[in-house]
Amino acid sequence: MDAQRKAILPLMLVMVALSAAFFGQAAWLHGRQLDSTIHQNAAEARMALESNLSAARAVCITQLNHLTAHHGDLLGPFQRRRRQELYETALPLFTAMQEEHPGLARMHFHLPDGRSFLRVHRREVFGDDLTDARPMIAEVHQDRTGRDGYEFGTGGLFYRVASPLMHEGQYLGALELGVRPEVLIGDVGETLGVEIAVYTVPKGAYRSSPFDRTERADRQTAVWTNDAGSMLTTLPTVTIEDPASHEIQTSTGRYCVCRAGEIRDYRGDCIGYILIARNTDALNAEHRRFMAVWLLLTVGLIAAAGLVLHLNSGRMIRRIAALNATLERQVGEQEEL
Repeated sequence: MDAQRKAILPLMLVMVALSAAFFGQAAWLHGRQLDSTIHQNAAEARMALESNLSAARAVCITQLNHLTAHHGDLLGPFQRRRRQELYETALPLFTAMQEEHPGLARMHFHLPDGRSFLRVHRREVFGDDLTDARPMIAEVHQDRTGRDGYEFGTGGLFYRVASPLMHEGQYLGALELGVRPEVLIGDVGETLGVEIAVYTVPKGAYRSSPFDRTERADRQTAVWTNDAGSMLTTLPTVTIEDPASHEIQTSTGRYCVCRAGEIRDYRGDCIGYILIARNTDALNAEHRRFMAVWLLLTVGLIAAAGLVLHLNSGRMIRRIAALNATLERQVGEQEEL
């Protein structure tokens, strides 16, 4: 290797190493950007979901208070245990509430002994003992204090608000209103540009209170999404239960999946999760374009720098060689003298 190449090679190696470090840093920053974006979406979704939940709770409590304060005609049939009369009185009220609040799906009168007296939404089913299946209602009967929260029932998971009913000092039972879980999702997914889903915990994992003596061994994971074709409907259980974010490749693209919150029952126990998924194809394509442009620019700069070094080092080496020759000649002349 001649002197010129020996002089240029270390400088070129330094430039290549710096370029490689730059591309590594760019890839790391892209990963951070993806992670930051999905977590920002999760935070925004969490706030929106909490707002939806607060609104659903307020609706149920307001309607219950209205029923107990202004519709005493419900109490008489309930006290006398006249189911058909209670149904005919309650149905128009329930229908009006549903027209105003479409997410309202349950209106249920419970007897103090734990049996169902009237499901206004399904009047043909009554008399079943719900002491074990509905621990929240059992606790309302026990201390005659209202409760609210997510709870499974014979019809599935609903956000439920239950209130004790008293008449002339007598405890009649409990009145419950229920909201469908998909109301929690609302238009959050469309607003944020993400897919969103509510998952219940896997079978066998849910036990809401000491009143619940069943192991729920037949409880399968249930899903509600803002899109029937959402990739969130086919996630493995390990991904659902992991709070960390995941990148998943599907037939419709690459997605980043992250947990946005938890579903808790009336006692505060976790009974499910809220997950969001964002398609990252556009972000990845933008990153690839950015990297391709910078790769071309870097290669061009390295080539230009190499050429400049080659030309300049060649001149410098020739000048050094000329100086050496001049010095050698002068030294030789001095020695002759």
